[in-house]
Amino acid sequence: MNMKTVVFAGLILSLSSLLGTYFGYRLKSIPDVLHDVLTSFASGAMLATAVFGLIEEAIELSNVYLTLAGIALGVITVVLIDLHHPKGIENFDRASARTYLFVLAVAIHHFPEGLATGIAFTTENTFNSWALTSGIALHNFPESMIIMIMLLQTGMPAGRCALISTLIVGLQFVATVLGFSLVSLASILVPIGLAYASGTIIYTIVDDMIPETHGKEENQLSSLAFIVGFCLIMVIERFG
Repeated sequence: MNMKTVVFAGLILSLSSLLGTYFGYRLKSIPDVLHDVLTSFASGAMLATAVFGLIEEAIELSNVYLTLAGIALGVITVVLIDLHHPKGIENFDRASARTYLFVLAVAIHHFPEGLATGIAFTTENTFNSWALTSGIALHNFPESMIIMIMLLQTGMPAGRCALISTLIVGLQFVATVLGFSLVSLASILVPIGLAYASGTIIYTIVDDMIPETHGKEENQLSSLAFIVGFCLIMVIERFG
């Protein structure tokens, strides 16, 4: 893989987020069912990529113990970032506070997702790399859409909402290029980098994406979408 390919992947992630921002502005609202189904499908696809692609390849290139260390490092990174969410923001308007915290959480988690994408492109397995990119891009679209809608509902000017969304997009793009560049400096870091990426992905899915789509009474469609996404990538990974 070369830097041009990584930049192209980063642009795909950015484009999916920008499209979500645009449709969020145009639609002003999105059905909860559609948001949950798309996010769940992307979650399943990303989990399958992490398990059957990133983790398996990390073990093949190193060993189980180094892979476990990489996964743990990825999880710890996201946990430490989560611990630094500002708590005082909840002291004012609760609706706005929830919105700002949600946007902040998305921005924070876009960074390790970008790192994961960049790291995935350090291997020769193009399917894993593009499968992960597609899964994150699919997740970015509804996520960016709902961010724009939530920000607009707080009364924030549309221009400022668009600026915030664009900054989040830029953060993920920079992280994608950074992830590829750092791992490419030393080939020995590739397996631990792959494991690190899988750790950030798995924790984000379990801690954020699944609770977000399964916190309602009607969640059968979300569960089915998750399983379909997972099985689709698993089958393609085995026979593709």
